[in-house]
Amino acid sequence: MPDTERGETRMTNPTPVDPISALVHGGSIEVESSDTVQDIAVILTENEIGAVCVHGPEGPIGIASERDIVHAVAEGVDPDVERATDVMTFELVKLDHEQPIEVAAKTMVDGGIRHLAVVEDDKVIGVVSIRDVLAVYLG
Repeated sequence: MPDTERGETRMTNPTPVDPISALVHGGSIEVESSDTVQDIAVILTENEIGAVCVHGPEGPIGIASERDIVHAVAEGVDPDVERATDVMTFELVKLDHEQPIEVAAKTMVDGGIRHLAVVEDDKVIGVVSIRDVLAVYLG
């Protein structure tokens, strides 16, 4: 499994016009496409996050979220056998790290998505949730 070390880079009180990178909780926490559902659940729990970017041989290929895991377990999958690619969401929506938070909010609402990959120079630097974005608007 990839390293899950975290650093704090979060801005204290970001506003909707601040860059989306202000909401990144540190480095990107990622899993490999071959990691099991159990591995992903442990990483989510240990890091107190709701989603991770899934990487394949050519780079990021999707997002695995708590919701994906809950659906898979409800359908009866074996978390020790099934892999990230069996349960993840393949649509990886990316937003450049310099885009304002308000663009992230619109992208998420318009697309009906809960997680965005934040990228810098085509490298995922973090995953931001709709909860993170909503907190900016609610103070």
